[in-house]
Amino acid sequence: QEATDRAERLEEEKTDLEEKYANALEEIKNLEDKLTSEVAKKEEEIKIKEETMATLEQTENTLRNTEDTLAAEIQKKEETMAKLAETETTLKATEDTLAEEIRIKEETMAKLAETEAVLKKTQETLADEIRIKEETMAKLAETETVLKKTQETLAEEIRIKEETMAKLAETEAVLKKTQ
Repeated sequence: QEATDRAERLEEEKTDLEEKYANALEEIKNLEDKLTSEVAKKEEEIKIKEETMATLEQTENTLRNTEDTLAAEIQKKEETMAKLAETETTLKATEDTLAEEIRIKEETMAKLAETEAVLKKTQETLADEIRIKEETMAKLAETETVLKKTQETLAEEIRIKEETMAKLAETEAVLKKTQ
């Protein structure tokens, strides 16, 4: 009886132990499932973190590239601004030169107008002098004609006088002979 009781107790203990073992196995299975789930969650979190890090790294690279591009654009803008300043300076110098040339041209035009006025007066004076010369030449021609006529008249008078003198000489000779 004792052996049976003992066998029953052992059987009960065995059943208890098997139940505990089954429970432990189930607990282990649950813990494994829970651990697998936690590991999967952690792996997913790690994967998300890695993706986030990769994205952040890409964003950082993009930002660096953007900074480099902006720096290059700023440099180009500064160079362009410097060239614009140079161009403005050149334009100002050109404007000044043009203003000076215009001033000189205006002075030249004024002097030219003065010269033209002097030239016009000179032309008028020359025209007067030419008119006076022509009048003088005409008077001179008239005087020459009068002079020529006077010469001719004088020549005629001289011829007549000479003839008269010759006749007088003849008459004197005749008179001398007659006396």
